[in-house]
Amino acid sequence: MNRTLPRFLYYLFTAFMSQSIVFAQSPVERALPDPLRLLQDTASITGGSMATDEGFREDNTKILRDRIAQAERRGNLRVSGMLHVRYGGLFLRNGAVDSAAFHFETAVKAFSTAGMPRGEALAHTGIGLARERTGDVTGARAAYTAALGRARDLGDQPTVALLNALIMRTYENETGSHAKALPFAREAFLSTPANAACALATRARHYGELLLALERDAEALPVLKKSLEHVNTCGDRLQKAEILRDLGILSYRSGRYEEALRYFEKSQQADPKLPALRLMRDSYLKLYAGSRIAQDSNRSQYYSRLYRLFKDSVEQLLNSRMLSPDSFTRELAEKSRVLELIERPTALEGRALSTDQLAYNQQLTEAELERLKTEEALARMSQEKMQDKVADNEREEKIRELERQQALQELELSKKALRESRQRQLINLLLAGVVLIIAFLGFLTYRFRVNKKAHLKLDRAYSELKRTHQQLKATQEQLVHSEKMASLGQMTAGIAHEIQNPLNFVNNFAESSTELLEELRQAGSKEEQEELLSDLQINLGKIVHHGKRADGIVKSMLQHSRGGDPVKSMVQLNKLAEEYLHLAYHGMRAKDPGFNCRLEKQLDPALPEVPAVPQEIGRVFLNLLNNAFYAVGERLERVRSTDEVYHPEVRVSTVSLSRYVALSVGDNGTGIPASVRERIFEPFFTTKATGQGTGLGLSISYDIVKAHGGEMKVETEEGRGTLFTLLLPIA
Repeated sequence: MNRTLPRFLYYLFTAFMSQSIVFAQSPVERALPDPLRLLQDTASITGGSMATDEGFREDNTKILRDRIAQAERRGNLRVSGMLHVRYGGLFLRNGAVDSAAFHFETAVKAFSTAGMPRGEALAHTGIGLARERTGDVTGARAAYTAALGRARDLGDQPTVALLNALIMRTYENETGSHAKALPFAREAFLSTPANAACALATRARHYGELLLALERDAEALPVLKKSLEHVNTCGDRLQKAEILRDLGILSYRSGRYEEALRYFEKSQQADPKLPALRLMRDSYLKLYAGSRIAQDSNRSQYYSRLYRLFKDSVEQLLNSRMLSPDSFTRELAEKSRVLELIERPTALEGRALSTDQLAYNQQLTEAELERLKTEEALARMSQEKMQDKVADNEREEKIRELERQQALQELELSKKALRESRQRQLINLLLAGVVLIIAFLGFLTYRFRVNKKAHLKLDRAYSELKRTHQQLKATQEQLVHSEKMASLGQMTAGIAHEIQNPLNFVNNFAESSTELLEELRQAGSKEEQEELLSDLQINLGKIVHHGKRADGIVKSMLQHSRGGDPVKSMVQLNKLAEEYLHLAYHGMRAKDPGFNCRLEKQLDPALPEVPAVPQEIGRVFLNLLNNAFYAVGERLERVRSTDEVYHPEVRVSTVSLSRYVALSVGDNGTGIPASVRERIFEPFFTTKATGQGTGLGLSISYDIVKAHGGEMKVETEEGRGTLFTLLLPIA
């Protein structure tokens, strides 16, 4: 991975760099192989190899899909990311840009999750290339920038250089783009390794040409000379010609025409291109005008002869390329590029010119007019040639038309016979078609009837299924209600015991009050009457107190059995737990008068109230407590025939946590076997004997706690006991 990324980015950069005014690529870069083929290098990482020249064959893509699926199943994000990059490269090679972008984006997610910044840089670069293919330079720039951030974090200077060059390229078609592209060109140049001579030459040339375009000639000169040193080391002949031409343009713009000529001549020797000939011709024109002003007849004749020689060479080269649209387009683009670099700044406008300067400019203007007239004449001559060629084409077309007419006359007779034969064939085909249509309509009618019967069967089956579902739903509601009533039945004995206590108090105090009234009638003194009235008032207060207690117990029972939509309120769990503990215990004692159990309560006095439905949480407590008493009762039955000493114990505790209130119900009963521990919350599952449980208690309790936003946990050990813990949110 670490070795693949810089080389991959280098190929991506060099193979996709387009030729433009400032962002041109060197011939060495243009000769590099297809960058997408480098995606096949991931084969060394993912195991196996593939035929790179057959990129998008079905068997290759199937292998990649299978490997991606295998890597994702194993959770191997590294391999999955590299395979997505490879798959994206195949799609990008074959023009499926959207699919390529999808795989590169998937790779970014995989590498990001796996913590692989180099992989992220690789995938972001692929996204940038895909966006650039669609013309979305803004999206491409954003992707390259993301990749650049990863490369900077890694301190990978070669990759930083390449990504800066890619970002620089995205500005090439924007108005005023040179200033925006300049910092990226500079960083690309400064980040390139010192041993990469060709890359340094290219980056320095790009940076220098941007400085030229921004009229920063003084800064451009040392950069272009540095580029020339590197290109001499790497031996790139074509790039050397371009650098020499740029240095010549720099001298030309500064008025050093003889120095400019030397650069242009060297550029022409390295690569005989038309722009260099034009520049040499224009330089000789400038030197000719200067020698005329200086009245140097020898030099003026010499430069005049050279100017005419190069002017003829330019015209001849223009004529040789006039009939080639591709060559014309390339020359036009190159000419625009050179003109942009060679134009002088307009800052000297408005200054007074000397007489010599005016004469010099006049002669240059006259010479330029002469050159333009010559080029115009060449253009007219070329147009006349094109018109002659069009006329020749028209004559040839007329001859071909006559030949076609003669051939048509000769073919007319054979066509007539052919039409008659085709008519007979058409009639036969129509008859066959009618037969086929009738057969097809019959088949459709048959299929329609079959489908209609099938739909009727499906409708009946659906109706039956719906009716069964409604019956099951009604049965489920009945079972839940039965469980509710069963728990209410289990509470009855405890409730009766709880009600009996206040009723006894009411009866006792009522009898005492009757005796006090009798004594009040017989009392003689007022103080004695006041004392008896005070005692009577105390007795009546106690009667009211115990009556309200009995009333509260009855209301709790009614709430427990009440249907309809429950309403949450703030509940004191300590009070609720203590109340249901006594109800469950007395209910157990009502069924087994000889049953005794130690009750242990550890209730947090600072326990906050929680929002809950009291009757539902009470039902949960009651289910857990009934199960606890049942478990200790079962163990007590088992140890009666043995010598084991066993003391039944049921524990209830509450504690306040950070965001929850915990309520625990524990026992030292039989415990739950490990084989059924995972099924205890399933509906209709029970470990009790037949007829002693519906199997819905824990299931309903679990659903109630979940509906309150809480959680129910269980800890158990077979033969030692069980601990259920409820976690209810405070708010």
